Amino acid sequence: ALDLSGLAVSSRIESSNADGTTFTVADVAAAFDVYGGEGNDTLIASGFTLSDNQRTVIFQNSSVETIIDASGTYVPPLQLTAGADTLAFGSSDLTNSTLNTTAPSLNPTDSIDLGGGY
Repeated sequence: ALDLSGLAVSSRIESSNADGTTFTVADVAAAFDVYGGEGNDTLIASGFTLSDNQRTVIFQNSSVETIIDASGTYVPPLQLTAGADTLAFGSSDLTNSTLNTTAPSLNPTDSIDLGGGY
């Protein structure tokens, strides 16, 4: 874990921890300077909420796998590939989750199990 909330962050902070790192930041600017590395990295926005757009940008650019802010816990949108994809969700996975796909990526060999018979 790396608590950056009491520091002025003005450049890229990146983890090399193979198990993942939990970064805690106190402002949006610092959130954009955090870059995960190997492992499952988490960004905690302490005392503020990131917008949907800000979370999207962080997921697209930073190798962070989880964002926690005042509004909840978020994971990056799931993407289907052109091949056979199998996705299974538990009840807790369905909160704040998004699945993005295009017609060429959605095919008869895909399996998406939302639980509860869906």
